[in-house]
Amino acid sequence: MVVNDGSTDSTKKILAEIFDSRLFVINTENQGVSLARNTALDFIKDKEHDSFITFIDADDYIEENYLETLYSMIVENNVDIACCSFTYKTSSLSKPYNQINNDRRMTCFDATRILIGDKTIQSHSPCKLYKKHLWDDIRYPKDIHWMEDQATIFKTFYSSKNGVFVSNYCGYHYWQEGTSACRSAITNKKILSTLFGYKVSCDYKFNDFTPEEQRSLKKSAYNAFAFAFLSILPWINRSTMSMEEKQEFLEYKRFVRKNKIIKNCSPVSKK
Repeated sequence: MVVNDGSTDSTKKILAEIFDSRLFVINTENQGVSLARNTALDFIKDKEHDSFITFIDADDYIEENYLETLYSMIVENNVDIACCSFTYKTSSLSKPYNQINNDRRMTCFDATRILIGDKTIQSHSPCKLYKKHLWDDIRYPKDIHWMEDQATIFKTFYSSKNGVFVSNYCGYHYWQEGTSACRSAITNKKILSTLFGYKVSCDYKFNDFTPEEQRSLKKSAYNAFAFAFLSILPWINRSTMSMEEKQEFLEYKRFVRKNKIIKNCSPVSKK
């Protein structure tokens, strides 16, 4: 299905000219990527024939056999999620991003831990095929339009009790030119959304895992938050922050100090 999130070009007209009974189109006013995805998830929730979910952003594209390949990974390995790599694309560059050394099946704990760390397996919503039931009670946060994936996708991995299959197959092409939310200027709003996105996993209760596994996940979440916090500090413009934004940022600083997140993180180097 397609959620036309308030496009200002000829998208609506083009969609209207496509005659295919398998295609569902919802035209909405511009509401941002989180609400657009939630609109799609709400629409398909009660449709029995929709057994799998994937996301393809409007400015990206996929290989012809992309969905078939991911589906085969799920069936052949008896897992709940198939996760592939992607190719960075510009008009002059095509660079594959390889997530792992070898394709492999992972337990939901190992996959969740790596995803939360946001290093090897990326937290992007695309590049994955999910069994539909994983999204029954999961939705994107409504009030942020940046790093919403980081606040959401780890929950589907946590729910994937049959595990996750991770592959270096690059069937998704991530277009890196033009205008989009991820390529617009860094603002205080984006910075605060980033911290929110990373903090969600820090606060999450992974009650289905053992105490030792929970501690491991919390360490990964804190390390990821520390890296994000230190990375965005130079970009903050306190002089243009509203009182509400200053208060929100102060709460994140208190969270860092209280939990000794920077002190206890495991940086790649002292620098």
